[in-house]
Amino acid sequence: MRIKVFSAPTVAQAMEEIRHVMGAQAIIVSSRGGSNGIAAEVMAAVQEANDDAEERHGETKEPLPSTDRGDAIIPFLRQTLRHHATPEPFCDRLIEIARHLDAPDPALALAGALDALLTFHPFPSVPPHAPGRRWMAIGPPGAGKTVTLAKLAARSALAGRPIAMMTTDTVRAGGTAQMETFSRLMGCEARLLRDGDDLRAALDGKKDARTLPNQDTFIDTQSINPFDDDDARQIETLIAATSVHPFLVMAAGGDALESADIAAACARFGAKSLLFTRLDMTARLGGVLASAYASALPLIGFSDAPHIARALTPVTPLLLARLILPDANEKETPSRQTGAIEAIL
Repeated sequence: MRIKVFSAPTVAQAMEEIRHVMGAQAIIVSSRGGSNGIAAEVMAAVQEANDDAEERHGETKEPLPSTDRGDAIIPFLRQTLRHHATPEPFCDRLIEIARHLDAPDPALALAGALDALLTFHPFPSVPPHAPGRRWMAIGPPGAGKTVTLAKLAARSALAGRPIAMMTTDTVRAGGTAQMETFSRLMGCEARLLRDGDDLRAALDGKKDARTLPNQDTFIDTQSINPFDDDDARQIETLIAATSVHPFLVMAAGGDALESADIAAACARFGAKSLLFTRLDMTARLGGVLASAYASALPLIGFSDAPHIARALTPVTPLLLARLILPDANEKETPSRQTGAIEAIL
């Protein structure tokens, strides 16, 4: 079976290229993007003529020998992944998949392998009248949860949606003051919550003004040690209090194995997705790869600056591959909030 990753501005254009290159028999393995400024990536597969014959005779198909281009791509990918301190078992799995992809360059080969082993759910666009979402940021100290929530809130405000900002982080020095400052800049009032009961009352509309149907709510939480039972129970209680989307915020650049352990622990007590900060200060992304793989949490985006006007970037396999590779062609650059966000601030 031949597998190939196609990239185009829209899914329809990628599908047209698939039909032209691989024919009508091609099977779509996965697709994503193609809207909200995200390029479409479609992985397709087609069964080759000798596949059925070998299966009927019970023969095991040996891997096809690499082409000259493949001979150059695979060592380059392995060297690059090792430079990023990618754990060796995960590196081996990525290389094995990339070896069998009919990809014309290292970026597409790596993107296809990442797509096969990791899950990507780039955060969606925010139409003005769509039902509101409730985002709860959880994570270890210093990860950038509060700034990340402020960036998400700015994104919703720019789309013309009502927002609410809340925090249960009443312990950290300056924690409530930071949230109050961001809320004031967004034109709303920060709600300070003590526990899950307070959170439930606020989200049910029983505290302060009732929430609007299309209101996006952003909830900050106290930093946690994911290996501490008391911290884990505290976050579990908040998550169980009401319907929210708890996402894990982690700083990129940490030790790969330590990062993987933290992400896996947070996934066990309720994190539903994963976002990385400090991409601007990170030269090695092995911790990002190891965390996403060990936790099985979908990657939703990353932050590459501490400034609210610098937008969060939705992450796709191709974008992550291009961040990893030192000389990928047409390297994507993180998006910025428009001048309208700066006007809000």
